Amino acid sequence: MFIRIKRIKGAEYAYLVKNVWSKSRDEARDKMIRAGVGNRTGGEGKVGAGRSVFERSKPKVRQKSLKYLGRVVRLNPKSETSEPFEIMLAESGIDINLLCSEEIIRLLIGHELLKLGFRKVRGVFCFEGVCVNLNKRQIRQKGRNVVLALNNDFLCGFTLRRLLNFTFQGTGEEVGLEFAKAFVSAGIPVPEDVFVFLFSRIFREGGLSRL
Repeated sequence: MFIRIKRIKGAEYAYLVKNVWSKSRDEARDKMIRAGVGNRTGGEGKVGAGRSVFERSKPKVRQKSLKYLGRVVRLNPKSETSEPFEIMLAESGIDINLLCSEEIIRLLIGHELLKLGFRKVRGVFCFEGVCVNLNKRQIRQKGRNVVLALNNDFLCGFTLRRLLNFTFQGTGEEVGLEFAKAFVSAGIPVPEDVFVFLFSRIFREGGLSRL
């Protein structure tokens, strides 16, 4: 599943979509042959030099919309803060070894939002009417869900849940790829050493340790 943007009258709207493969004509052709239709050459179940009843073709992919996520909000950064995450940790005296996995991910998200100009008020990040509530996995503006364009991707309720509620199955390589995708799709950069630390922990512990 991924996010697709539609532009309507100058505004952008985000939808959660997935690729759906349509059946090829060959499958339909085989079904017709089994039913005794044959083909134009008269050969039962054979494809002659001429055209068969159904031309051979590959399955086609189409996008199926699963859910409307909200209007896309694009903010202009108003903060001069570009301090690397590791320096922020050092200056704040934060030792990630003492934090659970979810706390570390929350710090990464919060760091990126603060760089954009957000301010944290009573546990909620707000900027220009957009409020990001990590506890509720929710981003809203004027009481409605919105999607925040961030680092060429999108932070929204779906990508927040995908990252903060990360679950997995499969091999180490497969899990690592899915975990990396969760960060990228949410627009949250993560230093390589921090990612390796997080991945090693969740894979060893069998899941994301939570607050």
